Amino acid sequence: MAELEFAILAEYARLEPGSGLLTLAGGGFDRVTAPTLPVVLQVAYAVRVSLGAQDELGADLVVVVESPHEEPILRVVGHFDKPDNPVIVDGKIGVTTVAPLVMLLQAAGTYRVRLLVDGTEERARAFEVVSLTPPADAAV
Repeated sequence: MAELEFAILAEYARLEPGSGLLTLAGGGFDRVTAPTLPVVLQVAYAVRVSLGAQDELGADLVVVVESPHEEPILRVVGHFDKPDNPVIVDGKIGVTTVAPLVMLLQAAGTYRVRLLVDGTEERARAFEVVSLTPPADAAV
């Protein structure tokens, strides 16, 4: 079974082809401050899993982002394939991917990012969205 090694939300992430070197900027944030809402947020989700000998077909990845009202606003589906010439360390093959996430944030509050590997939720992270401008219907 595939094992999650890490999952990081970042402002920017790049995976170097061939070497697998991961470059992150603004990683691990837990707050987004927007001048006004709604706002479009573009981030990256860097994920690394270890595949074992029994993972011949690789592993499935699903990322779900939920609004403060627990409604899904984004769903990204992907797959980790075993590399053609894998580097095997302690009987495991590490595979990294970067998933660009573009989402419309319509309300202030807590957004959740859920990560499922092979159908099992492995990680759930949250970030808070704060608007610098109060909503038009807010009491003055």
